[in-house]
Amino acid sequence: MYQSLISTFNTYPYSSEFRYVIVSGIKEKDSEIIKQIQDYLLNPMKTTKHIFIVENKKINIKCQFEGSDDDSEKGTINFIKNQLKSRNIDLREKNIRELAVKSKNKLSIISFIEKIQTLNNANSLNQNLVEDLLKDQKSDSYKEAYDLMNYINNKNLKACLLEIQKTNFKENIFLEISRITWRFRTYLKIKSLKDASFSNEEIMKMTKVSKYQYKYFDQETSRKKTNEILQALQALREVDVLIKTTNLSYDNILLNLFKKLCKN
Repeated sequence: MYQSLISTFNTYPYSSEFRYVIVSGIKEKDSEIIKQIQDYLLNPMKTTKHIFIVENKKINIKCQFEGSDDDSEKGTINFIKNQLKSRNIDLREKNIRELAVKSKNKLSIISFIEKIQTLNNANSLNQNLVEDLLKDQKSDSYKEAYDLMNYINNKNLKACLLEIQKTNFKENIFLEISRITWRFRTYLKIKSLKDASFSNEEIMKMTKVSKYQYKYFDQETSRKKTNEILQALQALREVDVLIKTTNLSYDNILLNLFKKLCKN
């Protein structure tokens, strides 16, 4: 297992600046693996970003930053501040809050901050650029996610495949799969809460979906059966395992995924 993991760490990224490797399931009893990872991190691959999800804080893997899995706005703000501090970057409080509201996904936040860091290192960072990047962050996240989910919900396989070709879907595959998974999980939550007779206001609060978004989410959820949502989540889970544990072509993996999501 260790050699395979280190080999993954030492693989160069494909068509992107960094390769993100997420390692989960590490437990206290895995002392030998933890020691070997610690030794590797003394001189890690420069083009790999390592994300370790551990059982508890007793597991000592020294990283550039660490944090608990807190998706609340306060937790996201703390995560952003820790990221900025580790890079010696200053952002206004209002910009930090805006980023926290727009994005809960840690990889998306890291990607945004790395853009800021690049500008900062080139002495080109200013407030106007920060605000422009925040606007772009919203545009990229919502437009691409909306277009692709619209094609999935309309069972348009051809449009889905064209969309992933013209965007950076494969280059950001972990982030993109997590976006789709979050969407289907939200569908499942809405459907379950509606079946339990919760009001729309209660559902919006419990799912953390804005009033504007909820209108569309509610319409999309009503078109789906619970079994369809569960099958989609199962397909997404299988893809997540495949892209982390095999060297299969992303094209083949994604073709099979979207066939299942579009029911073709």
